[in-house]
Amino acid sequence: MVDDYGSELQMDIYEPGEAAERSPSGVPIMVYVHGGGWVSGTPAETAATLRWFSEQGYLVLSPEYTLATADRATWDIAMPQVTCALAWVGQQAGELGGDPSRIAVLGGSAGANLALTATYAAADTQQALPCKGDVPKISAVVGLVPAVDPESVFNNTDPVMKGYDQQLVRAYLGGEPADHPNRVKAVQVGTYLSPLAPPTLIVGHKNDHIVPIAGIRDFVDRARDAGIDVAYKEVIWADHTTPLLNYNPVSQALRLQVLDFIRARGL
Repeated sequence: MVDDYGSELQMDIYEPGEAAERSPSGVPIMVYVHGGGWVSGTPAETAATLRWFSEQGYLVLSPEYTLATADRATWDIAMPQVTCALAWVGQQAGELGGDPSRIAVLGGSAGANLALTATYAAADTQQALPCKGDVPKISAVVGLVPAVDPESVFNNTDPVMKGYDQQLVRAYLGGEPADHPNRVKAVQVGTYLSPLAPPTLIVGHKNDHIVPIAGIRDFVDRARDAGIDVAYKEVIWADHTTPLLNYNPVSQALRLQVLDFIRARGL
């Protein structure tokens, strides 16, 4: 894929390990959307964990998307690119040995915002798709420390991190949230709530200084009220840093919980 600025966007691919149980329809698929506050990050930063999931029997794919800068907002670019990446996976993964009827989408932080908005919007047949082809039905979606509401992130009251958060959201939206209500609505996961959304696992960190936990808790309640099957886990004592970037006992336990969640959904 080539973005609107002429940059070629890559897709990292991790083939399933030799021990994978292969059916005639192919192995289950995981698509990971990286974090980085919409302004930084690459798929490669979580390579070790993505490789671990591939060793558990998954075809793992992780797309790039256009990153925001101080003079280039991507509120209307990044999520459509993730949506188109999912459509590409549905069309092409079979050639890589994947089963396009068994797809889990996983994202961390800003990547979780993109994963959730893309999958929820695609599940709602009222939403127009940004590219040719259909997004396959997603069997499960996982949001790790998800920035479900960029406006809530912008309004963070943490004395150390609030300036950083405001810088990220300004870049993504192209200005202050108060000046762009339509842009805010377009990037809030809550805009796309419907019973058609895939089963969802949300993981919040109680002591998160970047994505306030109150916004995540509120989102979980609203999603459940909308009829979405939502499992919620809250990690005590943990700060924001995207869990899959760390290799500590908490992170290792978390990826096992993610694995259990998606396997329970037939993946």
